[in-house]
Amino acid sequence: MKIGSISLGSLLCLALLCGHYASVLAEPPDTKPSVITSASPEDKTIGCDINTPISITFSAEMEPSTLNTGTFHLYRIDNAEEIIVPGNVTYDADSRTASFIPSSDLSYATNYRLVIEGNVKDASGNALESDDSWRFTTKNSVGGCGGS
Repeated sequence: MKIGSISLGSLLCLALLCGHYASVLAEPPDTKPSVITSASPEDKTIGCDINTPISITFSAEMEPSTLNTGTFHLYRIDNAEEIIVPGNVTYDADSRTASFIPSSDLSYATNYRLVIEGNVKDASGNALESDDSWRFTTKNSVGGCGGS
């Protein structure tokens, strides 16, 4: 059977050929885990304000439902004991940044540890390679860079 000057067999062959090239040219699924590109405050910072923003920026857009108080923790270190700081987690997709907002100001001259769990996923479903954490210390109430 011919349609115009092209046979049905030629159209079928062309369709199969185009389908083959489309599958060859399609991008493979994203399986590379996203990484943390920055954190605020940075690891081992001393003298942070008690209302300093606490945030993590990722290399790719993240799945917001995986960024919550179950995967993003802030701990106050008190005599070698870690006490969870209550708060909420928000996520800004445009900047790929998750922020922890404590329920109240942090304490002066106190050590803190921020933890993000490895089961946080990006928009492609890839989890971080592992848990990550960093520490910072708030400033003394009278100024300066102190901390315990």
